[in-house]
Amino acid sequence: MGIPPTVLPILVVSATSLSSCIIEAFDNGCNFFVSKPFDKQVLRSHVRAVLRLKECHDKEVAKAARAKSRVNRASFTSKVSTDSDGGDQEQTLRRRR
Repeated sequence: MGIPPTVLPILVVSATSLSSCIIEAFDNGCNFFVSKPFDKQVLRSHVRAVLRLKECHDKEVAKAARAKSRVNRASFTSKVSTDSDGGDQEQTLRRRR
């Protein structure tokens, strides 16, 4: 199972600075583009930005998973019903959909 392209930030380092190539890279999922020759500090800055994006995404995924887990737990209800003649109580668990 691979990582969906929208989850993994993509940084392209290329020898070209042609606008058409840069546009093609962005159209195909690139998030950052650095042309050669490049300054090492600029490249490091781009890499840090990519890592921040990934970290932010991971936090949001974890937050959504926790919220989903809480909703799933809350969707189970316990219902106690008594028949009309005051007989046995019946406890049922059901999952709301």
